[in-house]
Amino acid sequence: MAMTFAEFLKKRADDAAKLANGVAPQGLETCCACNVPLQESKTGCHRCGDGKHVCSRCYYEIIGRELDDHPIGAARAYRRG
Repeated sequence: MAMTFAEFLKKRADDAAKLANGVAPQGLETCCACNVPLQESKTGCHRCGDGKHVCSRCYYEIIGRELDDHPIGAARAYRRG
């Protein structure tokens, strides 16, 4: 059965209240590191190699730690002479 407009408005208000309290409504993923509900436009949503989702803040913290542990350096050019 189709949802009425009043039911839609109530569902939308309920979902907004859940998000304001830091709870993910049905159908939204949560960050596997900090459990914040993931919204692409607000928190970002990045998929890790193991299939889990993380927010932008946690993603860049993870990437930053990896770069600190394994720095990227340019290959040196050796000259013969």
